[in-house]
Amino acid sequence: CSLDIAEGDMLIVKATSSAVPENGARSTSINQGLVGKAFRTGNSILTDNIFNDSDARPVKSEYRAAITVPISNFGVFQVISTRINDFSKEDLKLAELLVSHTATALKRIRTEKKIRYLGFHDKLTGLYNRTYIEEEITRLDSERQLPLSIIVGDVNGLKLVNDAFGHKEGDKILKKVADVLLDSCRREDIIGRWGGDEFLIILPQTLRQEAEKVIMRIKENARQTEAVIPVSIALGVTTKNDINQNIIEVIKKADDFMYDDKMCETISSRSHIIKQLLARLGMRKGETREHSERVKEMAQNIACKIGLSKSEIEKIKMAASLHDIGLLNIPIRILNKEGDLTEEEWQLVKTHPETGYRIARSADEFAHIAEGILYHHEWWNGEGYPRGINGKEIPLASRIISIVDAFDIMTHDQIYKKAVSGEEARDELMNKAGIQFDPELVKIFVNELF
Repeated sequence: CSLDIAEGDMLIVKATSSAVPENGARSTSINQGLVGKAFRTGNSILTDNIFNDSDARPVKSEYRAAITVPISNFGVFQVISTRINDFSKEDLKLAELLVSHTATALKRIRTEKKIRYLGFHDKLTGLYNRTYIEEEITRLDSERQLPLSIIVGDVNGLKLVNDAFGHKEGDKILKKVADVLLDSCRREDIIGRWGGDEFLIILPQTLRQEAEKVIMRIKENARQTEAVIPVSIALGVTTKNDINQNIIEVIKKADDFMYDDKMCETISSRSHIIKQLLARLGMRKGETREHSERVKEMAQNIACKIGLSKSEIEKIKMAASLHDIGLLNIPIRILNKEGDLTEEEWQLVKTHPETGYRIARSADEFAHIAEGILYHHEWWNGEGYPRGINGKEIPLASRIISIVDAFDIMTHDQIYKKAVSGEEARDELMNKAGIQFDPELVKIFVNELF
């Protein structure tokens, strides 16, 4: 008898009975032999004479008859005799009865293992979960484990990723961070997801200097990790050297140091992320980068013409540059679709001002232009989106961007339509003045351009 368990595309011999001769059983591909056929088909096989069965691949020349029974999706149980016609249908039924009990036991064992695993592991990252980490903190909070170092980590820019690319991309970042932590830490370190975008690492019998080396490895490995944005983790560490120190206070201090690190990295990290997002948008939609530059230049001209201050002009230029950043959340197949959009696709496209608003709001240096992005598709008469506001309720930056954005789209080839002349675009703007566009700003733009 032999018991073969499926591992990948192989059936591995895990156990044999005492009567099996030396080298009398071997692992094989699930695509070969009687065991492979039984496993693939899920059907038992009663073989009277192995040498009359083209599927058989006997390991020993003296093997003659066989019973081969699949064990659900776990593997195969096989009984072999050295005599022809040595097994009856009753023997097959007994083997199947034995296997059914075996399969039930294996299922129960696997289920129990899975339940235990899920009870102590984070489903997304595979790291330990907070429940397990809290138990380990209690267990390791002993004099024998001193010095006990704690590292607290927090992923930079995750909210921005979730807003720009959706939570699936955010989850990918969390998985990559988990991989970075596993690659950077030592075998004896205990790594867990503390919650949301926070991670906690317990380093038993570890001096602070050694823990800081672990932090340096984490940061270096993160820098070398590719994702939709640069992977960046804020980290803080504290070490418990005295048994009388409260472990909760130690963790809190590590969290405070992490927060300090986050504050130092946040501004540069967010700016870098925004630049990456703009570059990504340019790659997704052929004319986007050039379109944004043209819109920025024309918006600046209007802002100068109406006598705005230098700071207001800069604000409008920045809003014009980023006005389409919310398109990052729209699938490429919709952005590059040549025919008419379906109603569902159009409704999705109309979400891009709000997505752009959330992206801008998530970075301090862009928060002041967020409303300019949010309202650049509002109409003067209140029939625009996403809020349906009208007239001068619409921010000035949005009203300016609305005009120059429409003009640039009309005068340059799009996937869904050919460009029109400047004069035709001018006439369209004037026809829509007081309906879609601020009439006074349209006059200023037309007079300036023509």
